[in-house]
Amino acid sequence: MSDSHEDHEHEKSSIEEAGGVAVGVTGTFENFNSDAEARLADALMKVGRYVQGESGCLLGHIKAAVYTEDGKGITLNLIDMDNGVEHHGTMAPTEHVKFNFMCAVLDVDEHELQHIMIDAVEESGIEYQLDPTSMHHHHHHHGPNGEVIEDDDDDDHECHCHDDHDGDDKHHEHHHDNDHECHCKACEDRRKEEAAEKEKQDKPSFWQKHFGKKKE
Repeated sequence: MSDSHEDHEHEKSSIEEAGGVAVGVTGTFENFNSDAEARLADALMKVGRYVQGESGCLLGHIKAAVYTEDGKGITLNLIDMDNGVEHHGTMAPTEHVKFNFMCAVLDVDEHELQHIMIDAVEESGIEYQLDPTSMHHHHHHHGPNGEVIEDDDDDDHECHCHDDHDGDDKHHEHHHDNDHECHCKACEDRRKEEAAEKEKQDKPSFWQKHFGKKKE
């Protein structure tokens, strides 16, 4: 898998030089098989749709590598939304594998992108464990007067964006403010969609409204 790693590092540098962002998370999958591979491909497509929605098109590369301890495995690549995810290599059903999920793209927010990537893995239904050390990211905070303070998770402006990913292999929350909710654009949009869907489901039907019962 070393060639794949080198290709990613080269691509990461190229994207960052062009003003884009490069985000990656690593971890492990349990009971990985063809169904899990299909679910992982869907996760890449979900990230691709987010990037496309933010920038108008997918400018960059979304990739996942799944491999065993001896370095043998598969790669999934997404560079064109119309063509979909390309699958390279084969892997027999394996109880425990490692994975790298990488995204190097233009015109998106790095913090939101990482949220989307982690959500895509979580919602895939694959049994997983994230490596918390892979979720380090460069970002900025705002000072008392609204000024932007650039930092790299230093001690003075320590970032706890992903504290609740540590030690939790199935669910996560993003604690930023006193209400214990993440307020990045991606999470806010998702909450609005969920609220709208719940309101739609809770809205009484014609039969419930006028007759107090569901239509049979």
